Amino acid sequence: MKVKRLLAVAAVAASMVFGSMNVFATELKGVGSTKEGERISPNTVITGETVPTPEEYEAYLQGLSAYDRQQIAAKEAAATRYAKRAISRSGTKISIPGTFTMYQQEEKSYCIPATLQSMLMYINGDSPDQSKIAEEVGTSSFKIPAYLNARQSFYYVYVSAPDQEDMCEKLYSTIAGSGMPASMGISGTTTKDWYYTTRGHSLVVNAIYDDYSKIQFGDPLGDYADGCPYFYEKDASTVSKYCTRIVY
Repeated sequence: MKVKRLLAVAAVAASMVFGSMNVFATELKGVGSTKEGERISPNTVITGETVPTPEEYEAYLQGLSAYDRQQIAAKEAAATRYAKRAISRSGTKISIPGTFTMYQQEEKSYCIPATLQSMLMYINGDSPDQSKIAEEVGTSSFKIPAYLNARQSFYYVYVSAPDQEDMCEKLYSTIAGSGMPASMGISGTTTKDWYYTTRGHSLVVNAIYDDYSKIQFGDPLGDYADGCPYFYEKDASTVSKYCTRIVY
């Protein structure tokens, strides 16, 4: 479903201003697509997302249109205002509403296509298949926001290497304020802190605790990487060590 970017901006403004915290327990589902019995060993180093250098990120920002820069600045300001509201932080888990289905990646390099498929299926109820998404996006995380923004009405923004506070504030504003899923890239994980080792992997973020203590992920490697579930929580301090970017 394509919509005009103007509608996307309007949707962001409305959701940031009028959004309410979604404290429901989201129904979570995982859908597998690999061959029966196929697994990735924990010793396998997974790479499905290219981690950009600071120079590449700067070039990406410079290549954005004036319109996009304006909308990104407005969204960042709105997200900060929402996250810093004077409310009680009780350690409550805030989830996106309804049912969220995490689609398993169909190929070892398809974490971004599986992430996008899962987000679009939640938002729109339909999505291109992973191979089609891969043709347009490949392993480039820079292409995630534009791909999403062209196909639904919530305006997504890319942020490279946020610190822990910025990461949590932006994810919280998207999940609690707008009831929408976000995405995160991770790299440098080992089986000590994660379920696998990766040099670049894409995840969906579908819940966060209101005190920013924990983050919940939907993982396209669920039941594909040996021992990895479709959904799990991680301490935000651990997540921050490996977060390479968010799309919120």
